[in-house]
Amino acid sequence: MTRVGWIGLGAMGAPMARVAAQDHEVVAYDIAPGAAAALADAGVSTAGSAADAARGVDVLAVMVATPDQVESVLFGENGAAAHLPADAVVMVMGTVGPEPMVAWSAALPHLVDAPVSGGVARAQTGDLLMMYSGSDADVLQTQSVRAALASRSARVGSAPGEGQKVKLVNQLLCGSHIAVAAEALAFASAMGLDTRACWEVIRHGAAASFMLDDRGRG
Repeated sequence: MTRVGWIGLGAMGAPMARVAAQDHEVVAYDIAPGAAAALADAGVSTAGSAADAARGVDVLAVMVATPDQVESVLFGENGAAAHLPADAVVMVMGTVGPEPMVAWSAALPHLVDAPVSGGVARAQTGDLLMMYSGSDADVLQTQSVRAALASRSARVGSAPGEGQKVKLVNQLLCGSHIAVAAEALAFASAMGLDTRACWEVIRHGAAASFMLDDRGRG
């Protein structure tokens, strides 16, 4: 069984760690007190620090929101990087941009760039999209973890940063879809339509999109 260290238990990280724990030994850390303990029913163990989450693992999964947060949990006080086994692979799954990934690769010999897309609902069921890059050996070592978290997992390159570049394309389209969906529903309202009823109709046709379905619901 793959031993997974997990850092980051926010809106996405917590359900992802819960899913990963179904088939892996997961020890998790989050800056929020009690976040890891809340997953004890799923078999997730609590680490006292990022350093503790890194000890003895095969894969260290990092699911935090910003480059500064990744920098802190890996290289800051009680950071994970100094306590990783020599052959452990760090898998960064947040959307942090390609430049930081390239910089971190200089200090981390085994790094997989693996941002995800799909939102909280899909995170809860292991139905995310993952776009990842890394060396053949590192990719292989993370295979079972990626399979648990993502129903579609696409390798987009071998160098750190390639996964992040594809995620930027994804985010550009997501933002465009959200903006256009908002404009369309505002247009429906301006014409005196029931926007909820209008949304229910058009989300089943050619104008449908994940973002219309997910964000237009409210």
